[in-house]
Amino acid sequence: VIKDFLKKYPKVSFSVTHKNSKSVIDDILEGKLNYGVVGAKYYSEMLEYIDFYEDELILCVPVSSKYSWSENELLDIKTLFSEKFIFRKPGSGT
Repeated sequence: VIKDFLKKYPKVSFSVTHKNSKSVIDDILEGKLNYGVVGAKYYSEMLEYIDFYEDELILCVPVSSKYSWSENELLDIKTLFSEKFIFRKPGSGT
């Protein structure tokens, strides 16, 4: 995709970086980036968000877990609130 884009628009330059949502938003507000793709929205009168893709998060558990599909036909999200989770760094969208 990038190769075809550059062939069609040879005078356009860009770079791709990987950062958490908060860092991307801060860089946009500071004028370091023209735009960014983020997973979380942070309010600012200086920003506009355009939803262009929908994703899903999937809970992965061992078969022996009390949350296994074989044990529970439907999982009530409230039952997970007391569990410990490993999350990404603060500022990420997931």
